[in-house]
Amino acid sequence: MLLLATALVPFIATSLFSYQLNRVAKEESSNHLESMIVAKSISRTLNQNAQMFDGSAKELGRLALKQHENVQLGLYSKDRALQFQSSSEEGGFATHLTPEAMFSNLYSWQSSDSAYIYKEPIFLQDQIAGYFELHFDKSGIRKETKEVYMLTILFFLITVGITLFIVQHWFKRNMLVPFAWMKAEMDEVAYGKQNRTTPVKRGRTEVGQLMGNFANMAAHLRAIDAQKQSDDEDRKKLIAAISHDLRTPLTSIRAYAEGMNAHPDKREEYSKVILAKTEYMQRLIEDLLIFSQVHSTSFSLSLKKSRCRRACRIVV
Repeated sequence: MLLLATALVPFIATSLFSYQLNRVAKEESSNHLESMIVAKSISRTLNQNAQMFDGSAKELGRLALKQHENVQLGLYSKDRALQFQSSSEEGGFATHLTPEAMFSNLYSWQSSDSAYIYKEPIFLQDQIAGYFELHFDKSGIRKETKEVYMLTILFFLITVGITLFIVQHWFKRNMLVPFAWMKAEMDEVAYGKQNRTTPVKRGRTEVGQLMGNFANMAAHLRAIDAQKQSDDEDRKKLIAAISHDLRTPLTSIRAYAEGMNAHPDKREEYSKVILAKTEYMQRLIEDLLIFSQVHSTSFSLSLKKSRCRRACRIVV
């Protein structure tokens, strides 16, 4: 799901950007069409009242813009000198146009950063009385296009930021924390510590399964270590008990051996006691050897059926 969401981020951002651009393009096309209709209306008014051009270009311009206040109009004489402009801003219209600048763009729509520009001659009895130039403001469309860009970029940045935060949180929760937990477990197992670290939640991912297997291995190693410590304690107790049991007959043997030297007449009696104590010590040593063999890693049992039906004999 996380990878799918990450893959959808650029798709959603691109779709939103495309939708907004299409909307702006449709609005621009609509404004362009309206501008063409307004230009035809102004051209008709100027041509119908072309006789006013030489005497009162200013009045002619105001008459043409009577119903079109949002359009800027410039009137040029036959020699392409500016006679009237509806805009008071400097630089809106050139004070004089060269023949190339005037004739190259007649009857064609030009687009600048802030306006559509249209130029057409004014005829009086099939003679050119002058020229007019129209500027249709498109700063609103430009502003809206800029807002679309900004909103799309902002949406993309916010979405990427949220996605990175989710990825970082997921990576920390599912990768960094589990691996840190396993490292702490490894240190405890390596140094023989028994303190358990704080368990972490195990998911169903590969990392979660790895954590479960590692936890089982660590528990098994701890159980082996605990069993080893228990065996060591048992061995120590057995050695202490055997040492005590061996010390007692040895003391008796020494005492009876010294008594044989002191009482020659009792040598036979003392020798029997010494022999009995020696046999007892021999049995203890044999038991110790069997115990050592049982705890040896190479120890194995060979079971054989005895002649007796009720019991089996163990051969070591």
